[in-house]
Amino acid sequence: MSLHTLAAPRAPRAAFGKIVLNEARLAWRQPAGIVVSIGLSLLLLVIFGSIPVFQQTSSRLGGLSAFEVYIPILISFSIGVLALAYLPGPLVSYREQGILRRLSTTPVPAFWVLAAQFVVQACLMLIAVFLLIGVSVAGYGAIAPRNPGGLVLALVLSIAALFAIGLSIAAAARTSGAARAIMALAFYPLMFFSGLYVPDADPAARVREHQPLHPARRDRAGDPGLDARPVPPGAAAAGDGGVRDRVRVPGQAFLPMGVTQMDSFTGKLAVVTGGGSGMGRELVRQLAAQGCSVAACDWHPDAVAETAALARADTGSGVLVTSHACDVSDEAQVLRFRDELLGQHARDHVDLVFANAGIGGGNSFVNDTREEWERTFAVDFYGVYYCARAFLPLLIASGDGVLVNTSSVNGLWAALGPGIPATAYGAAKFAVKGFTEALIEDLRSNAPQVRVAVVIPGHVGTDIIPNTLRAHGTGPERMSEAELEGTRDALVGAGVLAEGASAEDARRLLLQGIKDFKDKAPVSAAQAATIILDGVRSGAWRILIGDDARMIDAAVRAKPEASYDYTELFSEVPAP
Repeated sequence: MSLHTLAAPRAPRAAFGKIVLNEARLAWRQPAGIVVSIGLSLLLLVIFGSIPVFQQTSSRLGGLSAFEVYIPILISFSIGVLALAYLPGPLVSYREQGILRRLSTTPVPAFWVLAAQFVVQACLMLIAVFLLIGVSVAGYGAIAPRNPGGLVLALVLSIAALFAIGLSIAAAARTSGAARAIMALAFYPLMFFSGLYVPDADPAARVREHQPLHPARRDRAGDPGLDARPVPPGAAAAGDGGVRDRVRVPGQAFLPMGVTQMDSFTGKLAVVTGGGSGMGRELVRQLAAQGCSVAACDWHPDAVAETAALARADTGSGVLVTSHACDVSDEAQVLRFRDELLGQHARDHVDLVFANAGIGGGNSFVNDTREEWERTFAVDFYGVYYCARAFLPLLIASGDGVLVNTSSVNGLWAALGPGIPATAYGAAKFAVKGFTEALIEDLRSNAPQVRVAVVIPGHVGTDIIPNTLRAHGTGPERMSEAELEGTRDALVGAGVLAEGASAEDARRLLLQGIKDFKDKAPVSAAQAATIILDGVRSGAWRILIGDDARMIDAAVRAKPEASYDYTELFSEVPAP
């Protein structure tokens, strides 16, 4: 008698197709997964595509619009819903009902059910992907994938990774309820880090930001207004004599606006007012040296022409520096300046505007003339306001614009010291600071392509004193004998000049004081310009310049009621 080994009956291949068809029918009878994974994703895509601000590009999103960033996020959402929320459920249910165990007694391998589920879910995923990409490209003008091979690879890896998680949930869960609970714990954190709730071109950077040892998380303790850290150093800082270590930006000076950091000024177009001297001149020179074309203006045409010549000497090819005569207190001249520079630079937008022009004067509201007071206020505030009006549409057109308004330490503290009022200058600089801060939310809500920054310099070595005297038609060289004698008497009374000093002694003292203000300043104009550009590059909205600015900022914040009680205000400031 011979024994014959009987082979186990094998299921025909057609049976697998029937299992796939059966699983597809079951999925169709419970359409919640299809509706959520495909329908909800399409609905969100249509909503995001219909919001105008979502179509605006942003450097924070790598030059993409929020809508374009959301497309792969919604694809991930669709795959995640199917793989995590709807794959484990049927498999766990089959195990609970003993279906898989009963299949082991038939010619149909149990793993065919798993494979059939994979086929059905993968087909649904591909339908979702093609629908999302097709609608975004055809309906909303999104850019079609430029690397189909890369797209396919990304999809394969994404589906494999999420299926692995889904199958792990199915293997670990003993009941359908447990599977749903585990799914919820896995699904929502994964969607958060994919960017579903907070779109980001670099989600990994957001993960690093939440790590306690990440540099961005250090030194956050204490009062938000006083917790400070240095402006990140930049290439322009070479040879700054260590000034940057003494100039700091408040720890909360970085706010989420439409655009943040600016990696480079190369290829951009900047507008600089007050470019004939001081910080304006140095901004022009340093911007041009970093590959940025510049249109500079000043009310003194010879001075700004000299600035342009100096800047051109340090630039490479492709950088255009132009000079323009403009009194920024006159809106018509600002508009003419705008039209001139657009024509000369052949651009339809600008990338940066530095509203830097300013003068002093109008110190006493009581004693100085109304003409002097209003002239000072017009240059210092309306010059900033008119530039914002003229250039904001061009900054919006840039898609990555920055408006930088120069205030002053007198925008924090409206006096020059005991017995030295600064009403016109202080009022204007407070107005500039308030206007700039008010623009933060306005731009974030209505023009996220543009961010704004306020510069708050302390004592910087510039020509503001001679420029102020020239703007008001006065100065030591132009003072009459009677004016000099009155000045001499005031200086003698203040103990600055000795008894018996002549009027000519008073003139020499004034001239030396003007020279010393510039030459002996704790921060030079070149150093201040470097700090401003580093602040703009870093994404700061509040840029303090100088130890004196930082000290007054801290003192006024700590003791606001004592702001003009000088003894009390500076009681805790160490003597120099």
